[in-house]
Amino acid sequence: MPELPEVETVKNGLKPIIGSKLKGFIVHKDGWRKPVPVDKLTAHIGKPIIDTYRRAKWPALVFEDGCLWMHLGMSGQIRLFNSDKNLPPLEKHDHIELFFEDGKVIRFKDERRFGIVAWTDHPYSEPPSSEKLGPEPFDPEWDDAYFYKQLSQHKTPIKPFIMNAKIVVGVGNIYASEALFLAKISPLKPANTLTKEDASNLREKIIQVLQAGIKGGGSTLKDHRMANGEIGDYQNSHTVYGKEGRPCVVCGTPIVKITQATRSTFYCPSCQSD
Repeated sequence: MPELPEVETVKNGLKPIIGSKLKGFIVHKDGWRKPVPVDKLTAHIGKPIIDTYRRAKWPALVFEDGCLWMHLGMSGQIRLFNSDKNLPPLEKHDHIELFFEDGKVIRFKDERRFGIVAWTDHPYSEPPSSEKLGPEPFDPEWDDAYFYKQLSQHKTPIKPFIMNAKIVVGVGNIYASEALFLAKISPLKPANTLTKEDASNLREKIIQVLQAGIKGGGSTLKDHRMANGEIGDYQNSHTVYGKEGRPCVVCGTPIVKITQATRSTFYCPSCQSD
C-alpha cells in the first residue's frame, strides 16, 4: 500500500492542475468499495481546482466548497496528462477520467480495486476515513512531549505502534522499519519502555525518512508511480526493508525478517538489539 511519501509525491505531481476548470468526466468502471460521487462531480463541472491536498494517505483535489478524494488503496495510480491530444490508449484498469477545460486529463487506475473516490464538503476537510486520524508527522503538534506521552500509555511493540494512524498518520511498513533502524531501536521493544531520549530520536528519524522518501519520489516496489508516470527512486536507499539475509550496512549482521501484526518487519538484530 502506498505510504505517506508516495501519496505526497502524487499530490505534488498534480499541482499543475491548480486553476484548471473541470470540463467533464467518464466513469469507465465503478467497482470500488464505495460508489463514485457522480452527482458531486456533475455539480462541479465548470468549477476550478484551487489546490491539491493530502491528509494521511488520502490525496485530494480541492474545490472552493469541498474535496474530491482519490485514495490509492493497494495498487492505485493517478496520472496527469497535460493535453488531451494523443492520449495513450485506456488501460484495462483505468476506472475514471477527469477532463479539464485547458486540455489536462487525470486518469485513476486501480488494478486491485481497493481505492476510493469520495467527496467531503468544505475545502481541507478531513477525509472519509473509517478511523479517527492522528496528527501529521510534520505537524508542530506532534512534538517530542506529545509523542512521549503517547508511547508511555501503550505496551504495544514499537513497530506496529508507530504504524497506527490514530497515533501518527502515514508511517507505513517501509518507513517504520527504516526509521527504527536509523534510531537503533528494536521493533520488538514495547512502546512504553522507550525513554524520552529514545522518543525524541525516533520522532526525528521518522520525519527524516519520510522527507527523504518524498525527495526520492517515493518507493516503487511494484505499483507506485508518480503523477507523470515515472517510478519512484527511494527503494534504492532502503537500508533494511526487503533486505532479509543481506549484511547490515553498519555492522554486517544479516538482516532479519519477522512478522508483526500481519506485516513484515525487517531489522538488524545487532544494531537494534533489545
